[in-house]
Amino acid sequence: MEGQPSIRRAKLDDAENVQTVARASWHTAYDEILGEETVNSVIDSWYEIDGLRTAIKETIFYVAERDGELVGFANAGQNPEYEDDTFELFRIYVLPEYWNRGIGGQLLEPVVGDVKSEGGNQLRLSVLAENEVGMGFHKSHDFERVKEEDIEFSGETYEEYEYVKSLR
Repeated sequence: MEGQPSIRRAKLDDAENVQTVARASWHTAYDEILGEETVNSVIDSWYEIDGLRTAIKETIFYVAERDGELVGFANAGQNPEYEDDTFELFRIYVLPEYWNRGIGGQLLEPVVGDVKSEGGNQLRLSVLAENEVGMGFHKSHDFERVKEEDIEFSGETYEEYEYVKSLR
């Protein structure tokens, strides 16, 4: 039996490893949907190291570590588009070889705790409709789909779903 990962707050020096996990997860989840080149472009932009360090400093950010290796992360915070009691789950990813082992749920738990302690009543997120792994995860953790819309991404149109989890 494999050891369970430890969950801890992210540190600034985790940024490079967070980017590595994001790249592996995104390629597995999105290459067939968006294409490898677009995925690389997204990672280079959205998971740029200085931006990750800022997110680690300024938002709720946890990582999962197993045998000294960072295997997942979750990041949430307030989004000015939402009411004060609604937070957004910006990112939650686990290395593909660790999918379906409960690590995402373990990461989500302290994030939800921090959101509640900061006055949050809801946690929202968006996921591309074709990301079946992501949708399955969110449904299994009591997120309810509340909105469907078409978004433009890298010059293409994709269907995206918005999910909400009530925390009270």
